[in-house]
Amino acid sequence: MSVTTSLISSLRSSSLLGTKVVTPRSVVLSRRLLSTSYVPATKAALPSRANNVVPKTPAYEIVSSFYTAINSNDLSSARDLIAQDCVYEDLIFSSPFVGRTAILEFFGKFIDATSTDMQFVIDDISKEDSSAVGVSWHLGELPKLTRKKFIIGYKA
Repeated sequence: MSVTTSLISSLRSSSLLGTKVVTPRSVVLSRRLLSTSYVPATKAALPSRANNVVPKTPAYEIVSSFYTAINSNDLSSARDLIAQDCVYEDLIFSSPFVGRTAILEFFGKFIDATSTDMQFVIDDISKEDSSAVGVSWHLGELPKLTRKKFIIGYKA
């Protein structure tokens, strides 16, 4: 059984996931990403929406910090990087995780179900938008010091 299959099986629950499973590759975090990193917008910046907020820190940096926290199994730091109304969409799941609580619950189960050697490696991250970030990632290999390897497509 592959690591991905066992991970999906261990994370699957009727309250979190639908029945459709696709290969994980891309993630979109949309809406407000970090509530504490937003400052009031000026009237010059957004004349019709002066009460809106604009990011003080670029959204892609917040998302990179989020994955760093997850890779460190630090849900407390990850919590500070997720706004209450954040939406986490991953192509492997049939519906998005909506809100800080749902996202943290998912990643808590992910951390519990995987080895500490499993790491998110960001392949590409969008930098154009301040309210939504697209991320392509893969799960990294074990550290070289263990001398263990993942075998994909082994034929005897």
